Amino acid sequence: ETAKAVDDHFKKGGQRGWVQAMCNAGVPSILAVASAALIGFQDLPLTHLAASPETALAVSLLGGFLGYYGCCCGDTWASELGQLSKEQPRLITNLKPVRKGTNGGVTRLGLSASVFGGL
Repeated sequence: ETAKAVDDHFKKGGQRGWVQAMCNAGVPSILAVASAALIGFQDLPLTHLAASPETALAVSLLGGFLGYYGCCCGDTWASELGQLSKEQPRLITNLKPVRKGTNGGVTRLGLSASVFGGL
């Protein structure tokens, strides 16, 4: 009921399915396994990995892993908290007012939530 009060287009049962969940988890899973394979599936501190040129790629892959989830978290916080904003959303491309739930519509609360979610 609370979600429906905030979002007119809320649909009960509109949750993500297992296929979408597997697709979203695929990229970071591949990055994590590739990074682990590059260092021989050992549990090493990042300082050790960064010091070695051979394992620099493994550190980069871990950075991609963290960046992926930072983006996901920022996006989720923006969409979930942004719709609680009292201000009218504006289209990010031309700043014209749009109704809540419009793709590309942003509010200051949503943008702030995105920044903090991505940290």
